[in-house]
Amino acid sequence: MMHPVPVQTEPILIVGASTRAAAFSALRAGLRPVCIDLFADRDLQARCTATALPAALYPSGLSEIASRCPPSPWMYTGAIENWPKLVEEISTSRLLWGNSPQTLRAVRNPFRVFDVLRKAGLPAPDCRADSRGLPKDGTWLAKPYRGGGGSRIHRWRGGRDGGPPAFYFQEFIAGVPCAAIYAADGHDCILLGVSEQLVGEKFLHAGRFAYCGSVAPLPMSNSDAQTFEKVGRCLSSAFGLRGLFGIDAVLRNKKPVPVEVNPRYTASIEVLEFALGVRALAWHQAGCTGGLGSATVATAPSPSGFAGKAVWFAARDLDIGDLQDWVEHPWDASGMPCLADIPRAGVRIRKGRPVLTVFARGMTRAETLEKLRARCLEVEARMSPKAGK
Repeated sequence: MMHPVPVQTEPILIVGASTRAAAFSALRAGLRPVCIDLFADRDLQARCTATALPAALYPSGLSEIASRCPPSPWMYTGAIENWPKLVEEISTSRLLWGNSPQTLRAVRNPFRVFDVLRKAGLPAPDCRADSRGLPKDGTWLAKPYRGGGGSRIHRWRGGRDGGPPAFYFQEFIAGVPCAAIYAADGHDCILLGVSEQLVGEKFLHAGRFAYCGSVAPLPMSNSDAQTFEKVGRCLSSAFGLRGLFGIDAVLRNKKPVPVEVNPRYTASIEVLEFALGVRALAWHQAGCTGGLGSATVATAPSPSGFAGKAVWFAARDLDIGDLQDWVEHPWDASGMPCLADIPRAGVRIRKGRPVLTVFARGMTRAETLEKLRARCLEVEARMSPKAGK
């Protein structure tokens, strides 16, 4: 694997609902992240400058805090792509490493995206702007235009809660959920890797369509890899995408069908970094500044086996105690921790909300998943009422 290396170490402002994963990717790429998000988790604060924004001020309050941060380029994580006006505000005073408001408005329109794919002869699901004439048997999904992490997606069975303008409708694609990650420079596009997505896992107490983890790399045929490459090149060219972006897909009968575009750093990127040795933020910087062809590259060994992460959700309301010992858990040589997104003491986390993230490695997919489950059981035991939490 070839790795673009930043020409020089520089600060980068990272803004989003959660910034920990992107911040740690930035550190691995030799950058110095300054972060604003909803959590300012303990492990993030231990390594970076991080400010927590009160939930009542999200996302509009991000702009005011960003204006007080030292000069630097900036980037956003999920789900800031839903707020192009906010992107425009912050970009008036600092260089954006990412997709412009104009690009966001275009590429977050599912009808335009899937029309582009179909015209290029590539797979795409059927989509509708409203539910008229659709079967009410759950074979279609109601998906929010302003979504993120699978929140509010549900099977359409009739009623009034899934109608326009907040939702559109997409045929349900059965199969293995996965995510392809790319780096683009507005013209060219490179496929960095593909991971399997964990969605709605019961052992993680996740909602039915909630993203709750990734396992990488995803084994696939040369034909499937070529399809992912074609999809990425098609969309990056049509919409002028820059930097890191992701395409969620489903392997239907082992063939990839794209279902959504995430035009920014995604949650699965760090798992690909751990599995393949990719320095994703270096590619992001190259795509947003000098272009992919201008990147300084160096070779590095790729880890063997699989890497995975799982997001553990609260099965009940939790009052978080002192988890400092978890912040000090060991990291492996690639920079992968055992635990991450560790909440601050005194925080109350409501049922159904994400609590923290566990990581594991294995020589097989099954071994990796088993280790993730075992670590989640340890977390559950620590958080149980009997443990005084």
